[in-house]
This record gives sequence, C-alpha cells and structure tokens, in this order.
Amino acid sequence: MKPLRGLRPTRAQSRLLHAVDPRHFEELQSLRKLFVEPEQARLEHLERSLSPEVVGDLLPEAIAHASQIRWEGLTTAIGKPVTGALRDLARRESELFGELLAPTIGTAVRRAVSNALSAILERMNQVIDRSLSLRSLAWRLEARRTGRPFTEVVIAHTLLYRVEWVVLIHTETSLVLAQATVPGAPQAPDQVSAILQAISAFVRDAFKPAIPGADLQTIEVGDLTVWIDRDPAVTIAAAIRGFAPGELRDIFRQTLERVRTLHHAEIADHYPDTSKFADVHPLLADCLQQRFKPTRKKAQWILASLSIAAVLIAAVALVRAGAAERRDAALRAAYRAALSAAPGVVVTSITRTDRGYRIEGLRDPRAEPADEILAAAGLPTASLELAPFDSLDPRFEGPLTAADAAIRELEAIEIRFERGITSVRPTELAAIERAAQLVNRTRRAATRAHVGLCIEMVGDADETGTAEVNAVVRSVRADNVAHALRQAGVPPELLALRVADAMTSRPDRRVTFRVALRPAPDRPGCPP
Repeated sequence: MKPLRGLRPTRAQSRLLHAVDPRHFEELQSLRKLFVEPEQARLEHLERSLSPEVVGDLLPEAIAHASQIRWEGLTTAIGKPVTGALRDLARRESELFGELLAPTIGTAVRRAVSNALSAILERMNQVIDRSLSLRSLAWRLEARRTGRPFTEVVIAHTLLYRVEWVVLIHTETSLVLAQATVPGAPQAPDQVSAILQAISAFVRDAFKPAIPGADLQTIEVGDLTVWIDRDPAVTIAAAIRGFAPGELRDIFRQTLERVRTLHHAEIADHYPDTSKFADVHPLLADCLQQRFKPTRKKAQWILASLSIAAVLIAAVALVRAGAAERRDAALRAAYRAALSAAPGVVVTSITRTDRGYRIEGLRDPRAEPADEILAAAGLPTASLELAPFDSLDPRFEGPLTAADAAIRELEAIEIRFERGITSVRPTELAAIERAAQLVNRTRRAATRAHVGLCIEMVGDADETGTAEVNAVVRSVRADNVAHALRQAGVPPELLALRVADAMTSRPDRRVTFRVALRPAPDRPGCPP
C-alpha cells in the first residue's frame, strides 16, 4: 500500500494497512482519496507558497499594500536595513554614491540655505517684536513689577504651547524606557511612571468607567498638562505648557507605533533592557514641539527698514573707507617719491599717527632738509625721524668730504638758556665762537664743492609756559643765537631761523644747529 504523503501513520495504522485484504484495497484507496487528499493538496500548496520564487512574486504587492495602510510602520521597519545598506554602499563604492548624489546636492544646498535664511529672518523678526515694540516695553514693566525674568514674561505672552518633556514607559512593569526634555525646562520626575500607574489604577477603581479599556488620558496641574497615551505594551506621557491642538495626540500615537515596530521583541519581555532603547530618543525628541503666536506685521516693516538702513550705512562706510584708504596710499607714495628723489635721503617707513604721518629713515647731513623737500612738493608737514648717515651719492663727494667732521661737531653743539630767559648767557659765548668757526669752515668747503649751504638754528623751550608763549620763546632764542653768530663773522645769508614744532620738539631750553647742503651752485645760501 502506498504511504500517505504529508502524514506519518501510527504503528496501529501500519499494522492495519498490512492486515488489509488485497481485495479491499480499492475500497481503502477510495476512502483515502475522500478523507486525506484535500488535506494533502493544501499541504502541497503551502510548501509551494513558501518557496523563494512565490515569496518574491508576492513581496512587491505586500509592500505596496503595507505602504497604503501602515506607511509609518513600514518606514520604521525598513529604516534600519535601508540605512545600513546605504552606509555600506557609501563605504565600499564612494565614487558611485557620489555620482548618485551629485544631481541633488545643489538643490539640497540651495534649499538648506533658503531655510536657514528664513529661520534667521523669523528669529530676527521675533527679537525685534519682543525688544523694539510697545508690547516689549509693557512686558519689561511687568517683569520689573512682578520680579519675574523678562524671558518668562515673554514666553507667557507669546507661547501657544510647548512640550517640555516626553517619557516612554513599559506598561506592564511601569519601567521608564526612554525620555527627552527641551533645553532649559525642568527634567521629568523619576517617579512619573509610578505616579501615573497609581493614578490610573485609582481612577479605574474609583470611577469604574463603562467603556472597556478606558483609562486616564489627561492630568492638569496649573498651566501644565500631562497627556497620556497608553496601550497594552508601552505608554507615552508628555508634559505640555499651554494649549496644544488635538493633532498632537496623533503624533504621540505614531511614535508609539514606531516604537512597537522597532522593539516588538524587547517590549514583549517582562523586564526589558532599557539600554536597547537608545534609538528611541530621536523619536521622542520629535515630539518636543512648540508654537508661538505669530509676530505682528509691524515688526516685519521695522525689520525691513532696519535691514535697508544697515545695508546703506554699511555701503557708505565701505565707500568712505575705500576712499580714505586710497588717499592714504596716494599720500604715502607721494611722501616716499619726494624724499627718495632727493640725494642723501633714505625712507625706511611711513606710518600714520593721531597727529599725522611719521616718516623714519636716514639723511646725510649734507642733504637738503626733509621738511623743505616736502614743502617744495606741496605735501603736508610730517614728523621726521631721520638718523644721520654718510651717503655715497657722488654729488656729495669731493672737497666737501673734509667738512663732514665740522658738520657733525656743529650739529652736536647746544646753546643753553635759563628758565624764562631768551638772551644768550655769557657762559655760552665760547660755544658761539666755536659754532662760528665751524660754520666758516663748512662754508669754505661748500664753496669749493660748488654746493649751497644753510645753517638752521632750531629753538626749543620747556613745558612750563603755554603753547603760544613757548612758540615766541623758541623764536626769540633762535634769533638771539643768529645775532651772536653774525657778530662772530658768519654771513647773514647762511643763517635761517626755525622753531621746533610740537611733534618734534623736546622739553629743553636750548638752541641747536642743523646743516643743510644743497647740491646746486645757484643756491649758495638759505632760501628766502
């Protein structure tokens, strides 16, 4: 007898089959076909339906059907494998992944920048409405009167609702699986799970709701409301400040569905491991939503006006800064060109100070005075700090080289004065005589070298008097020294008076000498 496929006969059935008379075999076959064949056909159909080919044929339709009735659950279920596959693809074939993303990167960047600018403008609009409006003034007065922080007063007047914390609880054991809190808000109490469990049990026992499965859904404490969404597996509790719309419950329910999809095995445990619910925190963070009252249009006009004004001010400032920089660069170049063109003058740096420009460099004592060079070029007066040096300019070579020592000695002489006195003291007459000798020696050398010579007497004064008085004192002292030199035999055309300006003068009562040599035979003395 042929054994029945799909069914294993017992020992009694096997003995019965061997004991059957062959004459009755046809009747047994008919009975087997009548009772067993339908079950055997269904078993064979199930075996065929579980093959990879059949499952592959049904999988697209199954996914399409699930996307229509349970889209959130489907996206949550396939989120991890798809994310892992994309991560592996990016790691293994980075060039291919880059080619796939290249067409969308530009659009994504533009959209991200646009959204960021919109968010910045919205925040600026809120800041202006809360800081530069009449309402903000009233809120500051209220904060001062009540002693509350200004931020708290602003939130109280502008906040529609805000979810401050969300807690995910295992319904069976009241174990807190995960939680999320907005920055600055108080943390959810650790006893929230046990408290909600106790209150729910009290409500069920005390009120005995007629609807099966009815449970506590809302708890109100002042301006804070706790919403509870519970199912047999997990419970979500959220603390809300303000008046939240009913659509927010739909977000909580969708979060519960995603948690059940991601952790159906862990939730089924009697004591689930909370460390496995770390990936739930982003889902709870999405529930931390808040809404503010829209800002007034007036604030937008103020923002637009301030933005336009700021742009105009910045543009004017940039134009002025550019023009000032160009003028500064042109003046520096003119200073450098005028001084560098004169023989015996080397410019090392030109800096700008509060009082003008300071020019540093080197100057041969035989060279033309730098301030006269600037004046001849029509440039503004500058503070000159030119150290003496021996120039190798060929126009300074020849007989004039012998006068270098006399020039250095003359420029080192100082005629001293007593405080408040402008006349030359008798003790300084020897210095006057020596200066006259050095001037005449230098004049003879300049005549042989066919260059012009000018002796400047620079008068200085201390800081005891006013600026007007000190200027007169400087000038009179220099004139008295020039008179003494003329009496000692120095030609008057070689002497020139000069008063130290405020930038270069030193607080000292004296007259010093400066020698100016001009490599031009038609200028033997000082210029008129």
